[in-house]
Amino acid sequence: MKIYATGFRAFETARVHVYVTPGARRESDPVEWWVGETPRMYDVEFNYGAAEVPDELGKYMLDHGMAGRSKVVIPRAVA
Repeated sequence: MKIYATGFRAFETARVHVYVTPGARRESDPVEWWVGETPRMYDVEFNYGAAEVPDELGKYMLDHGMAGRSKVVIPRAVA
């Protein structure tokens, strides 16, 4: 699955590493994200704002706001 970094300057940077530990909540996360008694950590490397990750990890990052589905960055409204 292809995901995109969030933030305005993410697409200007050659490489950005994001470390993700999706198995931190043992009761609700899949057992594939555990190695024995330790949650597995993933190093996601964004190249100019885009990264290719396994589908489960991509869905996790999208659901938790760590990445976006497209390159489009929509600024928040200023109050």
